[in-house]
Amino acid sequence: AKAASIAETGHGVLLVPLPDLKRQPIARRIICFGRMEVYKGLEVLLFATELLVARGVDFSLHVVGWGPELDRLRARFESLPGVTIQAGFCAPLAAIEEFQEASVVVLPYIECSQSGVVSAAFGNGRPVVASRVGGLIDVVKDGANGLLVKPNDPRALADALEAVLKSPLLLEKMRYGAEETARTLMNWNQIATELIGHYRQIC
Repeated sequence: AKAASIAETGHGVLLVPLPDLKRQPIARRIICFGRMEVYKGLEVLLFATELLVARGVDFSLHVVGWGPELDRLRARFESLPGVTIQAGFCAPLAAIEEFQEASVVVLPYIECSQSGVVSAAFGNGRPVVASRVGGLIDVVKDGANGLLVKPNDPRALADALEAVLKSPLLLEKMRYGAEETARTLMNWNQIATELIGHYRQIC
């Protein structure tokens, strides 16, 4: 029997702002976005945030989303200085505003296949600090458009966030890298062209 043909295709950018919605990021603003399930690693972020506070790092963290983990951990997050919680569904225009205000987007996932949050981050030209898990390693290039850290390791996450927050040069380099990834690897036109090529080859 003839072997089945399998073609891989990437996931394009999401929540891309029109030119009039683009903004300069708020300095040292971290955002964590989405539905907060256990696999998203919100508790890892909580412990990392406590470390940043203990170290005296200048930052603000905006947690935007909903889900059982946010319900469980909300009070502990809100007890920390510089942390703001926006609980509930976030409509597309409001989500774009959140990403535009971010200096860096954090994805402290314990496990995942892929993530629409990283697609939205790069679509808005924002670098990420993400766990080295699942499909994240296919799009997050360490030191180029973000930083990758060991999953379920609050200290590693805090170290990476502190490095980004304290280095404007690194942040600017990775912001450029995020924009470049959006223009190339995660560009829907390029993905569609490659997908059409796969279909033609299979047929």
